[in-house]
Amino acid sequence: MDIYNKKPFRAKTTYDAWRYGWIFKAGKKYYIVDDTAYLEQEGYDGSTKDELVLGYQHFELVIDESIGQFITNVDNQDIYEGDIIEETSHGSQTRIFIAEDIRTFTREFDKAHHNAIWKVIGNKFDNPDIMTLKNLFPDGKNKL
Repeated sequence: MDIYNKKPFRAKTTYDAWRYGWIFKAGKKYYIVDDTAYLEQEGYDGSTKDELVLGYQHFELVIDESIGQFITNVDNQDIYEGDIIEETSHGSQTRIFIAEDIRTFTREFDKAHHNAIWKVIGNKFDNPDIMTLKNLFPDGKNKL
């Protein structure tokens, strides 16, 4: 992933707030650090180097099941793993799917009409009622 991506991961803290940044593991726990990491490519002496530098470090404990990697930006909306996406095409056809990972999202994106409108309507962590998918998929086909 591009080092300059400001929001490579999203995760929910143990106090129920979403944070964006870099994930790291210490022992059996996962933490997120804000996006103040940057790539330093030139040393003080003019030499070339590639070194990840952490500026202001703000680490927060997160719920590991909530960690989602940034997938893409569609229609000015960032999409992360676990997001629930509504796609509307031809003005009336609507389908809903879960962006489980980049592979499944890409597969669904490739199926979309080129004029489709995409909207993030929730995520599988904050919207467990949507996860039942009964109201979204009355025929029971809830798999991608």
